[in-house]
Amino acid sequence: MKKKLRKCHVFVLMLAMTHQMPAQVNYDDMRLAVDVLKGKETTHDKTWAVNVLEESLETKRDAFALNVLGIAYLNGLGVEPDTTKAIAYMEESGANGLGMAYHNLGMYYKYLPPSRQDFVKAYESFRKGANAGSPICSYDAGFMLYKGLGCKQNYTEAFELFRKASVTDHAPSLFMLGLCYRNGYGVSRDEGAARFLLERSAKYDYRDAMDELNKEKSENDPNRHFVNIDETMEIPATMPDIEPYVPDNTGALAGKYQGVLVTYDWSGQYVISERPLTVDMREKDGHLSGLWLHGNDSVLFNADVTPQGELKFDSTEVVSYDRYAVEKKQLYRFDKADISYMDEYISGQLRLYSMEELEPARPMYLCLRRCNYPMADTQSGDNSKIWAYPNPFKSQITVRFELDEPCASTKICLYTRSGVNMQSYNLGALEAGEHTFTFTPNLTDGVYALHVVAGEHVYQTIIIRER
Repeated sequence: MKKKLRKCHVFVLMLAMTHQMPAQVNYDDMRLAVDVLKGKETTHDKTWAVNVLEESLETKRDAFALNVLGIAYLNGLGVEPDTTKAIAYMEESGANGLGMAYHNLGMYYKYLPPSRQDFVKAYESFRKGANAGSPICSYDAGFMLYKGLGCKQNYTEAFELFRKASVTDHAPSLFMLGLCYRNGYGVSRDEGAARFLLERSAKYDYRDAMDELNKEKSENDPNRHFVNIDETMEIPATMPDIEPYVPDNTGALAGKYQGVLVTYDWSGQYVISERPLTVDMREKDGHLSGLWLHGNDSVLFNADVTPQGELKFDSTEVVSYDRYAVEKKQLYRFDKADISYMDEYISGQLRLYSMEELEPARPMYLCLRRCNYPMADTQSGDNSKIWAYPNPFKSQITVRFELDEPCASTKICLYTRSGVNMQSYNLGALEAGEHTFTFTPNLTDGVYALHVVAGEHVYQTIIIRER
């Protein structure tokens, strides 16, 4: 579910400054100081405002003043940024009864740069605020529990926290409650209750709720479309555990594989989607590279293989569909995959990381079988320089290949598995370098060998046509 908090992080924090002022000495100066920090008042500078609020603490350690000062030090408003002092102020503010301070603190931890993110501290902060009765923190903590960020995933607890937050007609909480009812997460499935809550959320112009109302099926609909895969492979009903294993000779992993990529819900108890997956890998010195194709998404990847059976991807990103993204496509980073290789099969757990939401994507399971089709001899190295995608394809297919030298005559030939030539495309003279061609072959469903004939060199790969 889309949460555009990263771009308006400071704005979310600044909301705390509208909290009711303490009725005590220097009330007018404190209000003026807050307006100065918000940019609504210019009669004084922000340094003056910070000094006023810090001086007020000498009279009373007021929770509101502490929270505002925490925001000022976090964002460098009137002072040099000081995260240590900011955290101390917000923690004290929360301990003195202001739940919004715990929200601000949790948001700080949650939206740090990926290398410094701390979901555990974020959840702990949100939970403290929720326990103190803060509706916004109840939503925050529920969101973390729903996805299992910084805590053990738990739909039931998340549902209860969303319910507490929704009493204020908080649109995101109403939306999350609607999802829980629609999918049966933490509560019995109830389409009527789901629609009622989603419509309430939509009345507040909450876009995610509007989008969900337009979807005919829930995300874990049992009547979803199933992908036809090799009968020797099975799609687990729930996210399976993997015992990582790779052979000492990582070169054994090289080859072309086909199978399925399965996405589960956050608990791993429901299949959300299944997409065909094709992986073409080459290995050199324990390093894998190649082409990854799932559905209509394709990406060239590089990964190191650890002895513990982990693939660590190197700056590999893909733009892919997300059900809850308003823009429909999001940028994901390949995080890692724990894999097990056994008798020409690769299975594993894959995690992507959303660069838009700054959090892990849903758990994924991959199951691949080495292509059992006659492959060409790769000793010349030509076959490591050709890719075809998407594969399997429905109508159009793109072929990309690399020539080491200019060629006076080049053509693409398609053969059946029995060697019958089905179609040919003359490409003419080509220069050295990388070339890409997209075409629409007139083929029936099935497996074909694609050859690029360039002078004395023949590049070969397998393609699959299926509707």
